[in-house]
Amino acid sequence: MKKTFLFVFFLTTLSPLCAQLSVTDTLTSRFNAQLFCYPQEKIWLHTDKPYYISGEKIWFRAFLADAASHKPMLISKYVYVELINPLDSIVCRLKIREKDEAFFGFCWNLLLLANKPFERH
Repeated sequence: MKKTFLFVFFLTTLSPLCAQLSVTDTLTSRFNAQLFCYPQEKIWLHTDKPYYISGEKIWFRAFLADAASHKPMLISKYVYVELINPLDSIVCRLKIREKDEAFFGFCWNLLLLANKPFERH
């Protein structure tokens, strides 16, 4: 009787664990397949200083990385950079090609920003 009880106890406690592992494995494999088919990128944009006034050049450098592993990634050939003023109007739009494993450039057409300084976030 005691052996039967132990057998039933282990059978009922271990079977849900096996079911959860298979569901977890399935979700993990589907997530990895999604990332393999459609790789996602993150972009980091560095500027030369934290604040700007109207008319100044904004020097920047951008880096692309894999969203899952955060390792450098150069799948994209171009980075699009837009400078948007407080009125949600595009002041400057640039299309920049990769050079030396990074994207860099500047935007100086800031005359439409009024007198408010541009702050990096």
